[in-house]
Amino acid sequence: MEKYNIFQGNTAISEVIYEVLGYEKNKYMSSSVTKDIYFQSYFYLCNRFGEPEVLDDYKKIMVWRFKVKQYMIEINLNSSWVTFIIYGAGSNKKVLSKNNFRDYSMKSSFFVRYWREEQKNKNKFLNFYSEKKTIREVKIINKLWNNFSKLNSFDSDEWTSERIAEEKQSEWNEYLENYNKSIINTDVFKELSKESYYNSNTKHALKTLRQFLNNMLTSISIRDCSFNIKGRCGCENEKYTNNIKIEYITKLKKK
Repeated sequence: MEKYNIFQGNTAISEVIYEVLGYEKNKYMSSSVTKDIYFQSYFYLCNRFGEPEVLDDYKKIMVWRFKVKQYMIEINLNSSWVTFIIYGAGSNKKVLSKNNFRDYSMKSSFFVRYWREEQKNKNKFLNFYSEKKTIREVKIINKLWNNFSKLNSFDSDEWTSERIAEEKQSEWNEYLENYNKSIINTDVFKELSKESYYNSNTKHALKTLRQFLNNMLTSISIRDCSFNIKGRCGCENEKYTNNIKIEYITKLKKK
């Protein structure tokens, strides 16, 4: 199975983990918060599912993998805390593919909206990373240079956009960047800048992760004591028993 980490770098997954496992959400959300359930998780997972796969004999990184609906969910015990990762598959057409999430699934709403507007106006943008400019870009740069040189009282016979006074180089670069920014009214998107991006696919993945985590709160019994992934517990989460089908994958199959 080809793996694709759907929510890498996205706070959306942290918000679900914090909420379901009972941590107080804040702007500094991190996987390291689960360090307080490290040994409890190991005890629970081993007793419920069996020994983990050890990815690195030296570092002893322990992993449990589960097939849940069309996803693979991984619980990883590194040297300090517990990490939850949800993957989509990229090659199997029967499951959600990488293209359903795209690379921007880990970005903010601002990024996605900006990217879409950029695609609509790509014939107006300048590519700063290409040494070879198109005829269209040369025309735009020449027009911008004429305006910039007038603002700075440059002698057009002495200076060109390729040969510019050193102390003005950064200002010229900023002038070009501002041109790109002016094509899109970014003020419209400011209120979205700190939000995570969601679409129907990411929402479905997060819902599945939530169901999975709730299932990890159901208890196993050792003698007369009940334990879940957070440690000793009562029967308050028994309503989540069999709430979702979970298939434990002992080894990750190679493609």
